[in-house]
Amino acid sequence: MTPSEQEYLKQIYLYTHKQNENVSTNALALLVSTKASSVTDMVKKLAAKDLVVHNPYYGTSLSESGEREAIIILRRYLFWQLLLVRKLKIENVEAAALATQLQAVNSDMLSEKLFAFLDCPRHDIFGKFIPGSPDRK
Repeated sequence: MTPSEQEYLKQIYLYTHKQNENVSTNALALLVSTKASSVTDMVKKLAAKDLVVHNPYYGTSLSESGEREAIIILRRYLFWQLLLVRKLKIENVEAAALATQLQAVNSDMLSEKLFAFLDCPRHDIFGKFIPGSPDRK
């Protein structure tokens, strides 16, 4: 999965869980800082991989497999952000940008090592709950 696809899944997850509704093409374009036409192309790619469900005029949501992937990506992002802010003392804004780049490092082993190194965090740097691993029952 490309870093761009990962960012789309993460943003769709965050939006749909915060707003409790599907994300529109225009809203998603704002979230990922691109044009609506580019969002349409990416949503088609993600739908072809069965990661999202797109209903014209009703927006986009994650499929079951898309939600699972989004949680994995979000957890990686939050672990990197915690490491950068709490352990390396990097400012929040810069840490967020770096964590977005680092979330593309797709290693379950590394994510688990970060999780353990950070003392199994349950909350992000703002005190919000970190979703549990979709692999754990």
